[in-house]
Amino acid sequence: MYQAAISEPLDAKVHKAVGLLRMLCAGKRAVVCFSGGKDSVVIKHLAIMAGIDFDPIYSMTTVDPPELIYYIREHHKDVVWRKPEMHMLRYMVETGKGLPTRICRWCCDKYKENTGNEYPLKIIGVRAEESARRKGMWKQVNVSRKNNGSVILAPIVYWTDRDVWDFIHGESIPYC
Repeated sequence: MYQAAISEPLDAKVHKAVGLLRMLCAGKRAVVCFSGGKDSVVIKHLAIMAGIDFDPIYSMTTVDPPELIYYIREHHKDVVWRKPEMHMLRYMVETGKGLPTRICRWCCDKYKENTGNEYPLKIIGVRAEESARRKGMWKQVNVSRKNNGSVILAPIVYWTDRDVWDFIHGESIPYC
């Protein structure tokens, strides 16, 4: 199934992603979890194409690159900024958690993954191609284990890097 999904032409993937968003988000307000990265600009653009009701939310980590901050401010003025209670470096010192690692990724849970938990629908830019774990774990429609069964949509889960870049260039989407 994965090989068939990832092998589809980009126009079919776009059509399916827009259709998925229209079908599952009809009459509901969703959140687009926006990081300012290439996958985020794609899911935000797909949400606009689908004509759904959504809030794009950027959860700052406090260690975000300045060029990313400038890019979001300039090109995504509609994005809602969520600032954490405590700077990540201060949090590391005060809690004794230390630096996040590939194995102990406390920072994602603390600073990113809780974005939009108050919404019934969360749209994320996760792609299976990014890691073996994501390939085995994510589908286009997922039920949150953490948030009372809310729905998490990953409309580009079967897109390749090439698909993402072709879409960005084809739609003339500015990127960081």
